[in-house]
Amino acid sequence: MKWFGLGLVAVAVACISGCGGDAYESQFKASLEQLKATGQPIPRSTQTQTAPPSPEAAAEIEKLKGTWKAIQVQKDGSEHPEYVQAGMQTVFTDNTMSISVGDDPGAKTVSSYRPDPTKNPKEIDLSGQAAGKGIYLLDGDKLTLCTSMADRPTAFATKQGDGLQLVVFKRAAGEKK
Repeated sequence: MKWFGLGLVAVAVACISGCGGDAYESQFKASLEQLKATGQPIPRSTQTQTAPPSPEAAAEIEKLKGTWKAIQVQKDGSEHPEYVQAGMQTVFTDNTMSISVGDDPGAKTVSSYRPDPTKNPKEIDLSGQAAGKGIYLLDGDKLTLCTSMADRPTAFATKQGDGLQLVVFKRAAGEKK
């Protein structure tokens, strides 16, 4: 059995080195250098080329862009006001979403995101440090985001042991719509 496992590893290495191994190696080196320099890996959005967003998604990205302050946080059915009190916020750019809590740089995660406003409820996919699937509701200056690292949530609610996170954000003062 041990030799079979080693054989699979050998086949995988042969495939990687024979099928784009140089690209894989250069991507790995760039990722390693970024990690050494900043302590953060390269977000997936800069590692691979992705298709441009649909016109509907591009319009939604424009609405999401900016800084959002948490006004309510729930995890596994429990309220977590400590995140609100600590100043939890998220910042959306063209292709990344960063979440931070207070001034602690270790409490910041960066992910690429892709909204799908054509679904009901609207869906969002995250990749990178905070990878997962979610649903969201954007209502003017209020953003409700429910996410999971496993299956996509189906409602804007959490319950004990479900692994869901629900955060309600309000657009930061002075931010555009």
